[in-house]
Amino acid sequence: MKNLSIKFKLILLFILIKVVPLLLISYIAFIGIIKLDKYFSSSTKELFLENKQIISNTAK
Repeated sequence: MKNLSIKFKLILLFILIKVVPLLLISYIAFIGIIKLDKYFSSSTKELFLENKQIISNTAK
């Protein structure tokens, strides 16, 4: 590591300090969005089925 220029060391340090945590946070946010989508999809489907059943029972 002694042979490397200061410019390369600073770029490497920047990548370690800024880019890696940003990628980690982005990954965590992406996983959260996927889970939120699954939750909204299932709850919307349940509400739809419940409303459909209520309407069917009311129409009888």
